[in-house]
Amino acid sequence: ALPELRSLRGAEHREPMVSFYGGWDGVRHVYEHTLTASGEILNFANSATVRAHWERYDDEYIAERVRRGIHLRGIAPDDRAGRGVQGRDSESLREIRLVPATDFDFDNEINIYDNTVAITSFGRDPAEMFGVVIESREVAETQRQIFEMAWRYAGMLQRLPAQ
Repeated sequence: ALPELRSLRGAEHREPMVSFYGGWDGVRHVYEHTLTASGEILNFANSATVRAHWERYDDEYIAERVRRGIHLRGIAPDDRAGRGVQGRDSESLREIRLVPATDFDFDNEINIYDNTVAITSFGRDPAEMFGVVIESREVAETQRQIFEMAWRYAGMLQRLPAQ
């Protein structure tokens, strides 16, 4: 009876998978995984942090994402690096919204795409770098909703008059 009961779950059901990747090679692997996205990537990131650890990030990762036609919507701290990245949105196939860096200075990066949440953390030294890929429809959908809530908040901030 057990095989018959399992078949009732439907062919679409997959067990969640969590993969851990250590070090710089692991972080690069997680970024490469995001390039498998079949649609838009939703992103929380600190523009300065990733570029401090990966000098050729724009030339390598972003160029490949653009080449593959993968659009990104991102939320980043409103600092010099964030404003610089936002200024190149149209050529980089993305839209970045900025939030106050004093309140939201992200230490890691979260990418949400398809049924996946990918997290990278650069740590204080290379030995602390790691990435995690969570493949779960439920986890990705919850993170997508959290992103949309933050996206709306960031949009409201952009419409407020400068102080």
